[in-house]
Amino acid sequence: MRNQSPFHTQIPDYQPITDQTPPAPRKEHDGAAISLGRLDAFFDIYIERDIAAGGEFLLIIVWVIILTSIFLCTVLTESTAQELIDHLVIKLRLVRQLRPKAYEEIFAGDPIWATLCIGGARYTGGGHLVTKTSWRFLQSLVNLGPAPEPNFTVLWDVHVLPHGFRRKCAAVSVNTCSIQYINDHLMRAAYRTDDYGVSCCVSGMVILI
Repeated sequence: MRNQSPFHTQIPDYQPITDQTPPAPRKEHDGAAISLGRLDAFFDIYIERDIAAGGEFLLIIVWVIILTSIFLCTVLTESTAQELIDHLVIKLRLVRQLRPKAYEEIFAGDPIWATLCIGGARYTGGGHLVTKTSWRFLQSLVNLGPAPEPNFTVLWDVHVLPHGFRRKCAAVSVNTCSIQYINDHLMRAAYRTDDYGVSCCVSGMVILI
């Protein structure tokens, strides 16, 4: 099963097995870099479904006070969806690896190069792959401020990406200096697919499970 397009409408009822790398395995991985894949495409399907459902997603907080459990339930809204993305980014920023002193002197901020790709265009059929969650990830840099992780990478194609999204990327780049850009047109041609990710800075890879 391949990572689905952000416009894929058949959503499985089971808990999906994703090719993306969650924070826990990422913390245990001691390599120099890893690709987070296309989380904006993958997460967006489920976030938009739950917002449209008006309450399927429940945030449950359990307080146990003298054998009493209190459940606080919150429907998923745009505000809480943004909060979820912000929390994911915070978790990625908490990852720290033990490094030699010489390494720390070269690279400031304890980078682990967990690269997150957003945007891009379709390999066939035309059109872009920007989702609402692509915007949410950009907004997380505004909400939380700049940091080395995750390594935000915009898959750039000036002829396909929406004008508003390109302007947002430029504004966030100017204000945070936390975005890198990859030529999506060349990468799609090289891999013959739009289903690819980037590890570290520029190491492309096809995403499969």
